[in-house]
Amino acid sequence: NNFAISTTDVGEALQLSAAALKTNGVSMEESVGMITAMNEITQDSRRTGTALKTISANMAGVTTSAKDGTIQTNKAAKALKEIAGIDVWNKQTGEIKDMYSVMDELNGKWGDLSEAQQNALASTIAGKTQLNTFNALMSNWDTARQYVKEYKEGIVSGCELFADMREDISYLMLYLCQYEERLENQNDLLL
Repeated sequence: NNFAISTTDVGEALQLSAAALKTNGVSMEESVGMITAMNEITQDSRRTGTALKTISANMAGVTTSAKDGTIQTNKAAKALKEIAGIDVWNKQTGEIKDMYSVMDELNGKWGDLSEAQQNALASTIAGKTQLNTFNALMSNWDTARQYVKEYKEGIVSGCELFADMREDISYLMLYLCQYEERLENQNDLLL
């Protein structure tokens, strides 16, 4: 693992965000890539997971009109279109693009946007409480892309990602066995 994140951090962030990311078409390797990129900056896996859940919900692209029940684009989709020229709709399929693809497209245009445009998009996509976390992801997007690339090339894998977790579990099991043994010894002394 060449990335500055532990498997525990990945697991904690996934626990908070995986369902929302999957709903928005993000694969496991793309999820881990975004978690890695964001967490390398924030060093806070709970905040990373919560932020990705929020961002994912806001980037779903559509909302339903309370008046007539029609489906229409949400604020984030409108802002992406108007500010960055990114359409969240896949014109060929008529479906909404997956979140990772939209974020990757946004990253390609991010440096050309003014600070005001970046802030407007970040605020709309992530909300005020996740604004800094979103900016961390955008500033470290190359890490997300690198993780996905290495995964697809077979350089990293899900098994490798969680390999050091096996060692953590082994230590935990050893500790629990030793603790259980001490409890048994204390029970013997009490009898």
